[in-house]
Amino acid sequence: MLTRWDPFAEMVSLREAMGRLVNESFVRPNSQSPTALSAAFPFDVYEAGDQVLVRIAIPGADQDSIELTVNQGVLAIKGYRHFYSGDQEKQYTWHIRGLVEGPFQFAVVLPTMVDAEAADASYDNGLLTITLPKAESVKPKRIAVKGASTPETITSGSHQPG
Repeated sequence: MLTRWDPFAEMVSLREAMGRLVNESFVRPNSQSPTALSAAFPFDVYEAGDQVLVRIAIPGADQDSIELTVNQGVLAIKGYRHFYSGDQEKQYTWHIRGLVEGPFQFAVVLPTMVDAEAADASYDNGLLTITLPKAESVKPKRIAVKGASTPETITSGSHQPG
């Protein structure tokens, strides 16, 4: 079978190349399995009030397989994606496989310390949303300002000539 080569199909923008480099080097450094997803998941990390929110697009993930852990300021996400049964895969002549299946592992460094015990997560339409309350130790604290106290207390009727 003869396949036509398109040189422009293999070109990658500098932005995409740098994105891959950063994601593969820093975001997922412990990807030990050759079956782990090579494509980075699009994600957002942002703060809203006293919470840190992480949203990750993981289409096709089995909700029951998703495992979340927070350890030393790093949120780790593990799970499994499956799109086709083994019988379906054998029926098709594949030209491009962009929807990678199998186990995945993803990690992101959180911008501040969080209270993992009070975290909440939901998975809806392929979007995993994780809400992590900030740890009490990093929340802003109001400090009361006290006036300077005088060593003598002046009471009414004890006016001293001056």
